[in-house]
Amino acid sequence: RALNVLGTSLMSLGDVDEGAAHLREAIALATSESCFPELIASYVNLADNLHQAGRSQEARETAHEGNERPEIIGTGRQSAWLELIEAEIALDTGDWAFAERHMPNHGAVAGTTFVNFALRRAELALIRGESEKARELLEDVEAVSTDLQEPQFLGVLGALRAEVERRAGEIELARRAIQAALDRIETCTDDVVRLARVAAVGVVVEADAAQRARDLGDEEAERR
Repeated sequence: RALNVLGTSLMSLGDVDEGAAHLREAIALATSESCFPELIASYVNLADNLHQAGRSQEARETAHEGNERPEIIGTGRQSAWLELIEAEIALDTGDWAFAERHMPNHGAVAGTTFVNFALRRAELALIRGESEKARELLEDVEAVSTDLQEPQFLGVLGALRAEVERRAGEIELARRAIQAALDRIETCTDDVVRLARVAAVGVVVEADAAQRARDLGDEEAERR
């Protein structure tokens, strides 16, 4: 677990190769000690951090490697996180058919497991143009995430919620979703990747607002 945390922290700070080496060491140690929860967690963190660092193909191969290991196959909800990270990377890199086929479904779940699964299903729904389905899933997430502090979930939630409102033409609601997400995560994280995801959607929302102002001939709104 110490190697897992150390490796994850180093990768998040930009020391990707050194952090990945520690996570690989964690995987080897967890294997030799038959410590399967840490084995799964180390694979999840390694794949996730490689993806966040832009090494998405390597990340997807890492997740697939973990999912193919006989010690992990069939371990239920724990292994579902590893299945989900492989589907998530496929989703982010445009392999939507794979993501849809491999989105895990392990029955009733709670806590951050529910949040994580629901966010990915909402994202897939948006990709398929099913905005109302996405909205329902995001509302379910918001209902259980009042005390949630993890940027990896709050950033995705804010970005997706803003996108749902943007597609509905609700610019002000989209702006509020962006601001709410930034307010929740800016004060408690160094996770610039998740902040950047929210900010990127915010830029798109403001571009839509500017275009609407031009269409309406509202020079002051366009200036803002």
